[in-house]
Amino acid sequence: MQKDEKTIIMSALGVFVLLILAYVICFWGERISKNTVDWGAFGSYVSIGIGMLSIVLIYITYQEQRRANEITRVEQHIITMSNTLISLTEQNFDDIHASYKKFSEHFKISYCDLSECELNNTRRIWTYYYSFCLSEDIDKEKINSLFRYTKVCLDFIQKDENLSEENKRNRFTELTCILPESMRILLMGWLLSNSKTSSLKDYYRLGFFISEESSSPLLKDVIMYICTGESPIKRQSPKIDVYNIEVQDFSEEQFSDTYKRLFHS
Repeated sequence: MQKDEKTIIMSALGVFVLLILAYVICFWGERISKNTVDWGAFGSYVSIGIGMLSIVLIYITYQEQRRANEITRVEQHIITMSNTLISLTEQNFDDIHASYKKFSEHFKISYCDLSECELNNTRRIWTYYYSFCLSEDIDKEKINSLFRYTKVCLDFIQKDENLSEENKRNRFTELTCILPESMRILLMGWLLSNSKTSSLKDYYRLGFFISEESSSPLLKDVIMYICTGESPIKRQSPKIDVYNIEVQDFSEEQFSDTYKRLFHS
């Protein structure tokens, strides 16, 4: 039940209570009548409040039914869009896979201090990599159509007022599971290439650009930075001083002791 509808019900109950209180105050101290005419008049008086409550409840029921029907319609539309997306992705899977393989080659290293990188320049590099990974033998128009339709689907879910925030997140999670990582990551390149950066933060917030566990940590950091503008926490990469390692038998040493010896000595 919506907040506005709860307010309407409480208002109607308030009016009903006021009617009863007004009647009690006016006739307080009077003896209870045994005349059926008086009781009929009282019943007519009470029926005003009951009628008001009935109208409100009928209205609330109608609104709830209308909302349920609308949500059902939206869910059916999302299912249709999801099936279409799956079909289009399968048709272009080879091109997407080959393009993503080229794209991911630029993120083999595990770490880069992104706090030293300017956001717009980072986005330009991502766009450059995206343009570079699309080879000449790929049907770019088909890829563009796929990404264009994907954005339409995501925007439909994200902006629909009938879906709760939790429902939107669930729908995004389903699409994230359905669509391969390669397609979702390349979509970022298409969005940046077409200056559609306003959608990135919402898509990221709803989990659409989540990467697989095996993906490069640097790739995940850059995705977060591009989508949110927030640089990941700087990671420290300690180095072992190979010239000052003690020549001793550490074969039974526990991990915590080894770490302290090598990095905190």
